[in-house]
Amino acid sequence: MPAVNVARTDTFEQQRIKINTIATQIFAISAGGSDLSTGILKLGDGSLTTPSLAFSNEAGLGFFRPANKTLGITSSGKKLVNFTNEGLISFKDIIVQKNIISDLVTSDPGSLYDAGSFQDVQLLGGTGENATANITVTEYVFTQNSNGAGYEYGNYSEAGLEGGNGNDDATIDFEVKGIEATITNAGSGYLPGTYSDVPVQNVSSSGSGETATVTVGGTVDYGGSISNAGTGYATEVYSDLVVVAANPAATYVVTSVSNPGTPPPNNIYQLNGSDNPALTLDRGNTYRFDISDSSMSGHPLIFEDTNAGTLDPQYFQVVEPASGNFIDLVIKEDAPLGDIVYACQLHPGMGNTITVQNGTTGIYGHGMTADAEVDSNEVVISFEIKSIGSDYNTNDLVSADIPSGSGFEYQLGTPVYQGTVDAISFNDDGTGYNKNDTLTVNDSDLGNKGGSNFQCSVSTQPGAVDNFSFVSKGTGYQTGDVLKLPDETTGVNCVVNGTIALEINYTSGNATISVSDSSNLSVGMSMSGSADFEGTETIVSINSATSLTMSAAPTADGTSVVDFATIDPADQLEVSSTVGIYAGMIITFTSGTASLGTGTTTVSEVDRVNNIVTMSEDSGEPGTAVASFTPEYGANPPTDWEIEVGVLGVIEAATISNPGNGYEFQDVLSVNPVSLVAPQVYTVTNIDTQKIDFSSTIADAAMVVGDTLTDGGEKSAVIIFKNSIGGNVDYVLVREGEFATTDTITNSRTSVDYTPNTIKDGYRYLIDDQLEPSITMYSGDTYDWDVSNDSNDGHILAFSAFPDGPYGPSRIEDVAVTTAQSSFSINVPSTTGILAGMEVVLTAGQGIVAGTKVASVDSATSITMDTAALISGTCTCTFRGVEYTNGVERLSGIVRFRPSADTPSPLYYYCKAVSAGHDDEGGTDGHEVAMTVDQNNPRVFGSGAEFIVAQVQQVDTLVSDVETGTLTLSDTQSTAATIGTLNYSTADGGTLTLTNRVKTPIIEGTSDIGGMTIASSSTIFQGAINVNDVIQMSHVSGNIVSSGEIKTTTRFSVNDKIRLAENVISTTSTDDLELRAFTGRLVKCTNTTALVIPSGSDAERPTTYAQNGAIRFNTDTQQYEGYSEDTSTWSSLGGVRDLDGNTTILAEESIGANDNTLWFINDGDNSVKFTKNHLSFESAKTIRSSNTAAPNYQNWVANVAVTVGLYLKYENNIFEVMVAGTTATSGNPPLDDSGTQFVNGTAELKWTHLAVGPLVFNEIEEMRIGPTGNLPLSINGDLRLADNKISTDINDLVIQPNSGKKVVIDAVTSLAVPVGTDNDRGVSVRGSVRFNTDSLQFEGYDGNNWGSLGGVKDVDQNTYIIPETAPGANENILYFFNDNNNTLRLTTTHLDFDTIDTVRSVTSDEFELTASLLTIDGAATTLDNTSSTNTFLHSAKQFFDIGISAGLTVDPILRMDNQGDLTFNVGFGSGVFNGIKLYDNELKSTEMTDIRVTSKDLNLVKGTTDNTGTNIYVTATELSAKVVVTAFNPTDGAKEFIEFGVLDDGTDVIFTEYGNIRTDGVLIVPSFVYTANNEVRLNIAVGSGVADTETVNITVVSHVTKK
Repeated sequence: MPAVNVARTDTFEQQRIKINTIATQIFAISAGGSDLSTGILKLGDGSLTTPSLAFSNEAGLGFFRPANKTLGITSSGKKLVNFTNEGLISFKDIIVQKNIISDLVTSDPGSLYDAGSFQDVQLLGGTGENATANITVTEYVFTQNSNGAGYEYGNYSEAGLEGGNGNDDATIDFEVKGIEATITNAGSGYLPGTYSDVPVQNVSSSGSGETATVTVGGTVDYGGSISNAGTGYATEVYSDLVVVAANPAATYVVTSVSNPGTPPPNNIYQLNGSDNPALTLDRGNTYRFDISDSSMSGHPLIFEDTNAGTLDPQYFQVVEPASGNFIDLVIKEDAPLGDIVYACQLHPGMGNTITVQNGTTGIYGHGMTADAEVDSNEVVISFEIKSIGSDYNTNDLVSADIPSGSGFEYQLGTPVYQGTVDAISFNDDGTGYNKNDTLTVNDSDLGNKGGSNFQCSVSTQPGAVDNFSFVSKGTGYQTGDVLKLPDETTGVNCVVNGTIALEINYTSGNATISVSDSSNLSVGMSMSGSADFEGTETIVSINSATSLTMSAAPTADGTSVVDFATIDPADQLEVSSTVGIYAGMIITFTSGTASLGTGTTTVSEVDRVNNIVTMSEDSGEPGTAVASFTPEYGANPPTDWEIEVGVLGVIEAATISNPGNGYEFQDVLSVNPVSLVAPQVYTVTNIDTQKIDFSSTIADAAMVVGDTLTDGGEKSAVIIFKNSIGGNVDYVLVREGEFATTDTITNSRTSVDYTPNTIKDGYRYLIDDQLEPSITMYSGDTYDWDVSNDSNDGHILAFSAFPDGPYGPSRIEDVAVTTAQSSFSINVPSTTGILAGMEVVLTAGQGIVAGTKVASVDSATSITMDTAALISGTCTCTFRGVEYTNGVERLSGIVRFRPSADTPSPLYYYCKAVSAGHDDEGGTDGHEVAMTVDQNNPRVFGSGAEFIVAQVQQVDTLVSDVETGTLTLSDTQSTAATIGTLNYSTADGGTLTLTNRVKTPIIEGTSDIGGMTIASSSTIFQGAINVNDVIQMSHVSGNIVSSGEIKTTTRFSVNDKIRLAENVISTTSTDDLELRAFTGRLVKCTNTTALVIPSGSDAERPTTYAQNGAIRFNTDTQQYEGYSEDTSTWSSLGGVRDLDGNTTILAEESIGANDNTLWFINDGDNSVKFTKNHLSFESAKTIRSSNTAAPNYQNWVANVAVTVGLYLKYENNIFEVMVAGTTATSGNPPLDDSGTQFVNGTAELKWTHLAVGPLVFNEIEEMRIGPTGNLPLSINGDLRLADNKISTDINDLVIQPNSGKKVVIDAVTSLAVPVGTDNDRGVSVRGSVRFNTDSLQFEGYDGNNWGSLGGVKDVDQNTYIIPETAPGANENILYFFNDNNNTLRLTTTHLDFDTIDTVRSVTSDEFELTASLLTIDGAATTLDNTSSTNTFLHSAKQFFDIGISAGLTVDPILRMDNQGDLTFNVGFGSGVFNGIKLYDNELKSTEMTDIRVTSKDLNLVKGTTDNTGTNIYVTATELSAKVVVTAFNPTDGAKEFIEFGVLDDGTDVIFTEYGNIRTDGVLIVPSFVYTANNEVRLNIAVGSGVADTETVNITVVSHVTKK
């Protein structure tokens, strides 16, 4: 193609023309015939070095044509591959490789996925395919807001969390750590040792009270020297010698001698020749006891406290050197004063006391060990302390227990303490410590040897939650929810179940018993433990604190300790609310009658639906209680541990389950959100049904769902579905029916009989126990249909877009079809019922391909199929619905279904089992359960999850080496292969050569079956053969050992005697076939179906070879039979049968009847039969319960001789013959059951036993007699119970409770008594009550007369009480009538006196008004007695008068007014009030007839209020006064007292001063004046003795004389 130059200087038009030219040339290449405009590209041949199609950046790599019909690939002039007509020719090694995911990381966990574990989830995206992962989705992530503080230290499991919107079911495991510390400075100079309970000191901390155990390591350098090398020691180097005191404070030679006193003991100790002396020893010393004497053998010396206990090692140490010659008792310097004991370990009493006292301190160290060397001179030349012991001091002189010699001494020098703190552990008994606090301890608590500088840093937060993990994150929580550890919950009211033992007292025949205390008991509790009761009694009522009524009476008088138990378990509490209660909490009762068990009781389980708390142990006693629930980690901490819920439904983990292939490093993968949806579960069960239609027309209302149908006998079933047409019953469906068309079926509700027309047995699915569930499934969700219930055995749940799947109505059979070859269209007589998607099944003829489906229904006779017909012609077909399988997965016990966008709606479920009765399991025709499949899923699906391929593994699955011809395969599979010669080197150096011989240690096939075929008639294996370690064939013994199956397609033969062919084991000779287990073992047949034994007629029985144990089924007798060598006879094994065969139990009436009934045959008669629904009495009509404890007896017969000791039964009683004779004549049976001896005929008898025993019906919900009606219960031929009626056939109906008890009608409605006229009264007895329709009154009979009971009414009915004036008036008033006069009315608020106004106390002449507050006339006057200390009488009026009768008048004596003044009526007796004020409200004035006394307080302030005054009396009514004035200066304490006599002449005041007394200067200057108002007034001026601003307090007291 010539070049076309497009220049920048060209015009746009020129450039356009040139570009078009270039385009034309490109798409019209003439060379090679290419035409790109039509998509054809033709190349030249090219060459190895210049390929015709190459790459611009690697020109030597590309395609070329090396020869005809050959396409070659070259690289840099080298041939790689040629593709020819014959095949592919490779000039290089061929490598087939897969790239699989070996590591996957979650880059984004996403959100809102369903929590759970999801297996084999398909991974989407990336460069590869088919990878799956196992993914775990957690409920939520969270943020920890607080670690909390103040919790009790420890590890806690499954603690509940409270808060948020969840279901209170989140639980965690956690730890609360105490103080742990890191040593930051080990310190130095401490005394090595371990120190307990060391007080912790603060360096930087606010904590207090903590103690710790401190371990100090290091050593003590004593720096001592040998002071005496000793002599006579055996030359040797000694290790770990026990160091002892060189010079003990005292040494006692101990011997054992005979007791000079009175044994025991036989021996005593002598110490230094003294008989078991009492010792007194000083503390802070070592004492040696020499026990080397031979008399000490068998009398080991020990030291103990006065209670024979071990001495405290803190204060006493016993050192026993290896030689055993002596014992050192080391008494520490701080040992307690007082007595200890030396004694013989084996013989008490040989020793005596040791009194420890204060004294001079010596050596009291212990625990030191040392190494020593003795030279040839038999002296110690070196002594090295190895273990420093404790409590040694400077210059202590010690020795060692070196054998043989003596005299060695070593003097300790001044110790240098080199201890450092190795460890510190805290006792966690302090408070207030925090992480990073710096702590130390005092040297005085670590031996007090001058150590210092130890410090540690707290590494934990004491009391905070640490290391928590979720046991369960619970359900229902939302983002933002705050969860915390719950606090203590108090004040919870509980009913406590359990058992309590109490002593009871009881009387025979009386159900009322006495108990010591009934406070812990409740109605319904059961009682056990007394032989005088049956053991099934329950409490009927609690009568008082000491009295109960039981459900049954005892059989004897007595006293017993019995157990009363609640109905519910003793480990359960019924609580008022479960809020704040969680598993693990500690339960305590703060009040109530109940008690807990002896141990610590905790919450095991909380049932929040029923408010039940299950405890960790049973209660102590039942009753009621108020409980507290305290977390085991502490109550109400100062700071709560708290987390906040974050993102919901995030992926927590993802691991590869299938690595897939073709992936690359860093591929980004995702998942379909539908794959991470937790399944919703439907529980599937199956029931037996009968579909019944009837021969007569039945109105729709005559039968309803829930009615019970019965045949009048043992058959009954409940209607679970009804179909009606035109207002009449079409058919019903009953559950578990056993009806036959010959039965007459009765509706128990209506008692109407019906005749069935047809009955169809079948089955029906129940979904979540519902016959017709309403089910909506959403596209994208997952549904697990749980079919694991045993009732589903034999049933296969399936889904279909067609009702009942392939069954009717989705099944149209015997349809004539006309086909045309290669045509998709067919013709049928009618397309009615045929739907698109149905399967076309060829039943006769040919031309329809298997699996063909209806594509569309085009007309009334034309159908289009999805597969063309093979031939033209006619055939017969069935059109049927098909199973819907998209998204359906069958797992173990589960049918998993995932609806998708193409899932049809509605969808139906059905059973795909093909046997009879399975066709309507999803619903009868026209009533199949239609499930909605909704494509609009309201769920918010999870999203955002993303994964990154972190590592890809390259696996070569096939490698072909061109040079060597070696083919390396990871797996070889072939259905057929012919190999001429193949040489292959195995990994372990073996050789596989296939020509005429194979030599290799390993031959591998591809599967368990058909893995390798060796087609040779003369293949020889020289050596043992081992097939993958599961089959071993020995070339020595010929044994074949296999861990799998050994299969033959013909038969096995065992020594030509036993043959195994197909499923038959037989003998080939005249031998019997034996199955023989090892001695003591069994021959077992463990399948779940049946074992078939020999079956044949009488004539086919074995004769010669029959032996004991032979069993068979006899087809003549239709019975199982067995052989006995003793009798040489065959006898029946069929059920329970006596020897003559006329008494037996049959499992069906006749062979194959399958009536599911047990038939009891007695002497050939059917006495009783059991069906699965009821027990039917046939010839037997009596139920008896014998007294099994009764003696053997015979029936009493008249005129029969009897002997002493014989027992006779008459009716229900047994009598013992006490005196021999002849029984009485007929009509005179024994009747005396008192237990006393009596005459019967000439014999004498005595009642001893009941012949009958109780018949107990227990653990039954209720006893139902004739639940469908028409079944009266007759008792003793008189009492009759029918429906809701109790009646008698002969006598009066008597209800007679136990003595002292009553008849209780426990109802909230009414008790209807007899109703009738005067003439209907019948035979009256005392106590009779009835309603008289003549008088319209209730009336009763007192033994002589009938009297009214209508309210309160006398005999002549003119005195009575009525509750309303007319029926229905409803005034809510009680009207009292006396002699037909309405005297009183009692309303809801008051008592009205109508014709009477007098209240009297006639008999006692006393009247008690029990009220704390009495008001009169609308509270105008009130008597208040509500106070416990005073009574208050008050009035709301201006005056309150107190008076008395004055004869003709009743006058007040005293009057109190509303100003607080008290006035006396001097007009008493006159009828006119004339009051004199006795006291005013300030008690400043008092008045009598002739005088008045008043007081007045005045104040003067010098310079401010210099004058004041007060009126003394009124001259018009008063004559004179005596005035006393007292002044007081509070500033300086000065006082002044002045007394005046005062009178007037009508215009002037005349007064005299009786006296003046003062303590200091003049305080006041008094004067009197006559005022314009005709009053005498006292004026007072401040005196000269008062300084400026000082106050003078003045009191004026006036005694006034009236005119």
